[in-house]
Amino acid sequence: MTEPTITSWKKWEYDKGGHPRDILHLKTVEGSPCPAAPASIRPHEVCIAVSYSAMNPVAYKMMTDFPSIMVKRPCVPEMDFSGIVYEVGKEAQNEFKKGDEVFGMIPGDDQMKTGHGTLSQFIVVPSQYVVRKPSNISLKDVACLPLTGLTCLQSLVDTCKLSSGGRVFINGGSGGVGVMAIQIAKEVVGPEGFIVTSCSGKNVDLVKSLGANTAIDYTACDLIDYLQTNYNDAPFDGIMDNVGSGTDLFRASPAFLKPGGVYAMVGVQTGDGTMSMLRFGGSIAATLMRPTWLGGVDRKLVVDMMKFSKEKLLRIASLAESGKLRAIIDSTFPFSDVLPAYELMMSHRARGKIVVEVAGDHTSSSSSSSLSSQ
Repeated sequence: MTEPTITSWKKWEYDKGGHPRDILHLKTVEGSPCPAAPASIRPHEVCIAVSYSAMNPVAYKMMTDFPSIMVKRPCVPEMDFSGIVYEVGKEAQNEFKKGDEVFGMIPGDDQMKTGHGTLSQFIVVPSQYVVRKPSNISLKDVACLPLTGLTCLQSLVDTCKLSSGGRVFINGGSGGVGVMAIQIAKEVVGPEGFIVTSCSGKNVDLVKSLGANTAIDYTACDLIDYLQTNYNDAPFDGIMDNVGSGTDLFRASPAFLKPGGVYAMVGVQTGDGTMSMLRFGGSIAATLMRPTWLGGVDRKLVVDMMKFSKEKLLRIASLAESGKLRAIIDSTFPFSDVLPAYELMMSHRARGKIVVEVAGDHTSSSSSSSLSSQ
């Protein structure tokens, strides 16, 4: 069967900073995504017909907070994807072939330099950023795993140095990163370990089902007072902060974080605009530089920026394949409704991941026609 010729395709992009509703637009690109392929793509690259793109807060922060000097524009937002291999560069042919179901991500530093993102019907990426999809995981679910999974592995294992029997507090356990952090922490610390997380009361059952031993309803108590009262005698080996709403929790951490323990800040709530990001960065810098005799904190704070690792992404795939890691999806939006998806994400009310269905669970033989018709 001859594949239909693609004459046009679509992608979301922005060419200035601001709120997604004001700057994002859906652009139609005339012509093939890989004209005269595979000669048009570099030897180490693959062209992928995107099935799903999972959303992450860093994408809207790049729009609202990052100055233009940091992000190449026009820029296509989002980093996570799943899809079908459409074309393969010569050097990547020993790993992938046309029609393979795959998933992966475009790392943030790459996206900021190139302007490439995954809210696009087609993407061309280095094969280093792509792995095969486990056969027992759906294209939708697997799209949710890369950025959050890699972030959690790095923060819990590399930064906090957790191991079997460890104790960890995960601040913000029901969001897109938090639900992944609990599951990976459970795998890392094992049955002898102890996982505490925070969430609203309606999400307590969810986080416990994922592996949390204790869930603190932050709406029903003062979180810092609760931690100081209940974990002063049994402090944590590490803290992973997915909320990042300030430095108060870190400043209080000596009461419930072991000496030598690490406080990994992953989530950063900066508000809207470059100045808010700079103010937050200044607050973190001031906290880090202040000596303990002037009120500084006698614990290590790391603002954890995820570094891509294909080895870790393969581990994420293995954990998912074995049933130890599953996607928790709050909502799925069609490709045409990206703007409402960002409104939900920016409300901070999503439980788990928000996913955009770019082409859905198409097959390699029908992907071309289904994509071009959207």
